[in-house]
Amino acid sequence: MAILLATIAFVLSMVALWFTSELARRSVGDAKTPHSTSHNHALNRAEAQIRDLSHDLELARREIKILRTAQSMPSAMPNAIVAPTMNTHALDHAEAFTPSTAYNA
Repeated sequence: MAILLATIAFVLSMVALWFTSELARRSVGDAKTPHSTSHNHALNRAEAQIRDLSHDLELARREIKILRTAQSMPSAMPNAIVAPTMNTHALDHAEAFTPSTAYNA
């Protein structure tokens, strides 16, 4: 009786190994599954956002450096370095955007 149970257990374990090896082989062969492509797309978007933010951070650092050097300059040379300024007057008086469902046809 023990030999019969041992044989059944051995056959069952071999079938389980065959089944898992087939699953692993099929998943490796099909690398572009819909599940992984959505993750790849999200990862590509995140990397693009990180690149954009890094670029904006570098620009902000440059502007801060320019402002600090302009403040540390003696007042005898007031026009030596002009810090970049943003035209906020145009933003304050811009028309407010109101979304609508009517199209201009």
